[in-house]
Amino acid sequence: MTITALLTTAAIFFPLWMPIWQERPLQNKDLEYESPTCMTVETYEMVLGCLPTADARLREQIYTQLASKPVPANQEVLLHCLRREPETRQQGAILRLLRRTDPATIPPADIAAFLQKEPTQLAEAAIQLYATLPTADLEQLRPFLGKPTGNTMPLILRRRAWEAMAASPRLADALGPDVFPFRDADDILFQTLALQTALTQTSRRAQTDSWIDAALDGDIQLRLAVARDPQPTRTDVMRRILQDDSPAVRIAFCLANRGTAQEMLVLALDDRDDAIRTEAVRALARCSSLESKTLPRLADCLSDPSEPVREEAETALLQHARQQQRDEVLAELTARLSSPKTVTTLRYHACRLFAALRHTAAAPTIAAILESERAPATIGAALDALAVLAQRDSYGELILPYADHRSALVRQAAANALGRLRITGSEKALKTLSLDQHSPAVRTTAFAAMGYFPQPAFAADLLACLKNTTKTTEEERTSAAWAAGKIKPSTPAETAAMVTLAKRLVEQVTLPVVPSEMEPVFDGPAVIANAIYSITVMGSSIESAEIREMADIVLNIYDVPAEQLESLAMSRVDQPAAQEIPRSPTTCSLANQARQWQKNETITTQAVPTGSIYFPVRTVRK
Repeated sequence: MTITALLTTAAIFFPLWMPIWQERPLQNKDLEYESPTCMTVETYEMVLGCLPTADARLREQIYTQLASKPVPANQEVLLHCLRREPETRQQGAILRLLRRTDPATIPPADIAAFLQKEPTQLAEAAIQLYATLPTADLEQLRPFLGKPTGNTMPLILRRRAWEAMAASPRLADALGPDVFPFRDADDILFQTLALQTALTQTSRRAQTDSWIDAALDGDIQLRLAVARDPQPTRTDVMRRILQDDSPAVRIAFCLANRGTAQEMLVLALDDRDDAIRTEAVRALARCSSLESKTLPRLADCLSDPSEPVREEAETALLQHARQQQRDEVLAELTARLSSPKTVTTLRYHACRLFAALRHTAAAPTIAAILESERAPATIGAALDALAVLAQRDSYGELILPYADHRSALVRQAAANALGRLRITGSEKALKTLSLDQHSPAVRTTAFAAMGYFPQPAFAADLLACLKNTTKTTEEERTSAAWAAGKIKPSTPAETAAMVTLAKRLVEQVTLPVVPSEMEPVFDGPAVIANAIYSITVMGSSIESAEIREMADIVLNIYDVPAEQLESLAMSRVDQPAAQEIPRSPTTCSLANQARQWQKNETITTQAVPTGSIYFPVRTVRK
């Protein structure tokens, strides 16, 4: 066959690393990526060449692999295989796999040819795929709808055809008034699917309203269909739905709602079922904006007894504040906090919202909360909010005592606030928190705080963390490696301490320093990434030829061209026992950008290397 479609997915580029490092420590999640997929004509020729002699199981594995990546040419090859596959079971497998690909580029005629084929499972797969095609012809599917009574068509085929009608406004509109005779179908399943199809039609017919009224007094499946109406307009119907005895019906209304009928969603906020209140809040989040009567009711949910409701309410309020209702949301929260009857959950979520919205005017209000709050979660949220909202070196007397709090969550938040606000006199507290005996998270945050509030006095603490790999976690060392690059010495003794710290950073990225059961291994990717950037920055900001030389050594090791990196990977096959420096496309990108920064050049990024698809076949040599 001749391949005409694209052989690759969209290109992906590495981020610009330095802006991330300047703001916070690089984390493992920053370094993870999925390679774009690139195929070759030769690969397709190999695969197609082996299919005639491959057994059915192997062919299905190949088809599954082709559908695993959204390469346009893979769909073209799957369609080619569909025309030539001799077994009906594998034909059905291809039809199901094609549903993972772009339906807009599938020729309807190729799929229509399978609609009338046996066995039933093959026709079922064809119906499900054909109905998703944007130019599918209703007349090809109409025979499978059957009749209201006296059907001989297999039930599963009728069901799939009706499900397709109910899911597609275009097909439902094409069916038009022909849907109404099925109101009296001999099976409640098809009555329900026909009702869903009538509700899906973009122009609501008069017969549909009478059908809705009858359904509200009928079987639960019919009531569920009404609850899922994609375009509800009748207030009386919605009230009936929200008063239904079945929680499934009430929650179906909220799940199906696309940001309309706010008045009805507000009623659902009073439902006795936690799950229904949660879905009502999520539906309000889907609204383009909140009506004046809706916003206070959504804010009420911050005090709901259900945690999921409260969390979703915070998310919804944040979303609307970021879109167009910032002032209204902030005013509502501020007014509520002024009341002496506020509950701790409201104060907790208000602090989080103020922080997320960077509402600096709320800092005094948050400080007032801290003076009387007792719940650790709320204290932690208030401290985190002050960390981003308060002015530098403010509220130190209020924050410092929390470094000794019994709750690890509070101690962690205190460490964060002390560092980000650069509280004068907090060095001793941060040193103590970096040795916290009960919580690695507290220690990790304390080491990061040393980077936000960099002091030469912290060099020894960071060095100890990096060296003591038997007792520190990778997360702690990640923070410490990052903080090391932030310190600026001012005396010869401080510079000497930084040289020692730089030497450790070199060891951290070039030697296996972490103990394991067999032999030492290299530190984690985030530790190495932060160490590369820290020593690069140290080499440029500290007057030390020794540190500059060490920075160049590290960059020379990791700034490797892609083709050289590939040859190094191949050479490891011949030396399986040797522990190679953990170079990767990511570390090469990190080092390359660090080199550009070091030379004061414009920082550019590189494309993430492409990958391919593994096929369980081998080329047959002639």
